[in-house]
Amino acid sequence: MATESILPQSPAKAAPTSGEGLKVAIRFRPLSESERQAGAYEAFRRDESCPKRVVVEDSRSGEDFVFHHVFPPTTSNEEVFNSLVDLEPLISGIHTTIFAYGVTGSGKTHTMLGDGRGDEGIVQRTVRALFEELARHSDRRAQGGSTLGGGAGARAPPPWGSALSFSVRVGVMQVYDLGVDDLLAGRPVAIKSCEAVGLLQPAVAGPEDTMALIARGVAARKTAATNKNDTSSRSHLLVRLTLEASPSPDAAGGVAAGTLSRLTLVDLAGSESAEASAGMPNQQQRQQEGAQINGSLLQLQRVFTALAERSGYRAFRGNRLTELLNESLVGAGARMTMICAASPARLARDRDPTLSTLRFARTGTRITIRARRNVVINAEVGRGGC
Repeated sequence: MATESILPQSPAKAAPTSGEGLKVAIRFRPLSESERQAGAYEAFRRDESCPKRVVVEDSRSGEDFVFHHVFPPTTSNEEVFNSLVDLEPLISGIHTTIFAYGVTGSGKTHTMLGDGRGDEGIVQRTVRALFEELARHSDRRAQGGSTLGGGAGARAPPPWGSALSFSVRVGVMQVYDLGVDDLLAGRPVAIKSCEAVGLLQPAVAGPEDTMALIARGVAARKTAATNKNDTSSRSHLLVRLTLEASPSPDAAGGVAAGTLSRLTLVDLAGSESAEASAGMPNQQQRQQEGAQINGSLLQLQRVFTALAERSGYRAFRGNRLTELLNESLVGAGARMTMICAASPARLARDRDPTLSTLRFARTGTRITIRARRNVVINAEVGRGGC
């Protein structure tokens, strides 16, 4: 498998695909020990007679919550991964984004990054699956078959020919305070036209060196203790893998073409109230961080509402998180999955945040994203903008 970059190539031509809804999943974590000691019970749960629906006990609003997936507290990271992650669009040239949303302590980081004790998260499992899939594609090509699937249900090969080789690069960044940091290079990066300019993205040859770089970036992420979490994330983490498929001559016209697509895996920091850091060391700094986190998540909510209502106001600019997600939502578009993590507990302090998470997730089910295949021909890869 090639690991060196094949840039520069050509203006990325967008081959349109049909619009597809944002895939939304709810994942309830188990009750915490403190919740159990306080006498909490699971007031939010999956409806076993309709597994895509969330049942809210003692609900006076009569709201209905139906999603693509609802995972109960007993669900493993492996089950979540197997249910949600599909890498075929990425390999065929379509951007793919998976992100976790929820309040502090809801289980987002466990879902995306695992527990650090052997239970891998979505990030590690997706990296392994990507390289396994690329190896299978290479084997099919060597055997003279299509590189885009096998068997009766396989997709037809793309019109520009079969990829000869793939290369993968990885970058890790965080949105912290008002800026964006390159966690591999250890420096701030500028955002221009919704792109992280100068982001260090080393070429990688396999899952182990990829995950070593990701682990290095994650270790540099801003975290701190709060009243809700001993290692609360103080920044939004974005892991970005860029997949380049080098071209083969097109039989019809002799034009070399390939694809360039991005896999973006996002662990959002959790929204929190001021009491989350009350009385903690560096309370003022923690509360300022919380205010910035809440502000960026509020902006994301506004963007989602605008997209769901198909209004012209989308408010990407001026907020680093939404600028970096612009390409996934309205630029080239992406196959996008949102995992909303939540507590199932019936406690006064947790009930409203869980309802807020469910309402935000429901907005996501109304969003349609028209993702496009990013075809590259003979020159320089085009950039998106916002």
